[in-house]
Amino acid sequence: MIKPGVGFQYILMFKAASATCCNQAPSGYTLPTGGFVFGPLLWTPPNDTSSSYDRRYAVFTDSFSFLPGPSGCCPFWFSGPQGNISQPFLNTGRYGGLEQYAGVRGGFSWATSIFEVNAPGNYTLHFTNAGAMGNVTGRVAMGASIITYSRTQPYLYLGIGSTVFAIIFAAVTALVYWTKPSSTVIKN
Repeated sequence: MIKPGVGFQYILMFKAASATCCNQAPSGYTLPTGGFVFGPLLWTPPNDTSSSYDRRYAVFTDSFSFLPGPSGCCPFWFSGPQGNISQPFLNTGRYGGLEQYAGVRGGFSWATSIFEVNAPGNYTLHFTNAGAMGNVTGRVAMGASIITYSRTQPYLYLGIGSTVFAIIFAAVTALVYWTKPSSTVIKN
């Protein structure tokens, strides 16, 4: 529960492998000022090769319920090691069948924001109860994701093959069209 005038922070902490001691596992704890921290999560530089590349993401799923005041309610934003990152890689208003539980007392429904993690540090959702009539109830889930994209088989080669076939087919069609004698006869 977030009281009027109070700001909460939900922090997803990434640390470089050299800064994480003794195989430390991530854990979660409540901040004394309001909010929650989860981490440290191991951050390693991307392992890009000629056949694949990695991307790391911070994922925040949230729902805040409130009764808005006359001037609106509740600014929230995201920050990372480089400062404000309020333009997510992906932002969606849905989350896996949980829509029925959202907005119990009014306010927002579930939203998911995904940010690419380019460096170790804290990735944070900031929420301030400014303008709500009474308390705000917040539910936040956060975690990390690593996706390895393949530059090769099977789709890269299939795509290149299809494109080459289409170019050859178009060239042969154009050649046949231009070299074919005209079959129309003009009679006087």
